[in-house]
Amino acid sequence: MTPSEWRSLAQSVNRDIAGMARAATTQDGVKAALEQRVFRATEEYFIDEDSFGSQPDKPRLFTVGAVELKVWKTHRAGLSSTDIKGADLYYEISDRKFILVQYKTPSRKGRVTLDVDQLDELQAACPVQCPPTQRFSCGSWYALRSGGSGSYFTACEARALFGAYSSRDSKYFVNGLTQSQFHDQFGMCQIGGRTKPIEIRDYMQYSHDHDRILINAIQSPASKGEDA
Repeated sequence: MTPSEWRSLAQSVNRDIAGMARAATTQDGVKAALEQRVFRATEEYFIDEDSFGSQPDKPRLFTVGAVELKVWKTHRAGLSSTDIKGADLYYEISDRKFILVQYKTPSRKGRVTLDVDQLDELQAACPVQCPPTQRFSCGSWYALRSGGSGSYFTACEARALFGAYSSRDSKYFVNGLTQSQFHDQFGMCQIGGRTKPIEIRDYMQYSHDHDRILINAIQSPASKGEDA
């Protein structure tokens, strides 16, 4: 391997480590905000609890393939509150990946309005820096729902689709994932912000047998959330 290839590899590894550190910080922030809602319960909290039969701070559980997905409502709880990290829902696969989703419904004329501050916050919560879009490791997504299965885009894709406009016709939002594709790809860990590294023992022997380089980065608790 040439010195240039080594430098490129080191940069890629450092970006991956930094992304997981940012993902852990985002995940901790979401969980802390959800816990605060329990202590500062609003009318909406109790309405949700009585109407849906479950506490709003508890996740909905469902299975895709053999993987259990958890979904929390992060939409603002009451008029005086705000969405958590600019998102309406938080998806999680325990100790593996997460996704924040902001939902928008087009107007009767089919236009989608850009909420700049909300989208800024959503993008800031993503563990990867875009552009270019990195769907495999993107943790912040933007969904258009107006009946049917909807269309899901990464937050940076949505930003690019708006361009310099404050609103856009929904016809420009093309090539997004359907809801079933979104769930399936997340369940297979093909999309989402990675929160934990792979299990090192699973790859040590494989790397040795196939003459691969294996890099084991260890993060101490004191450095959690800091870029490597």
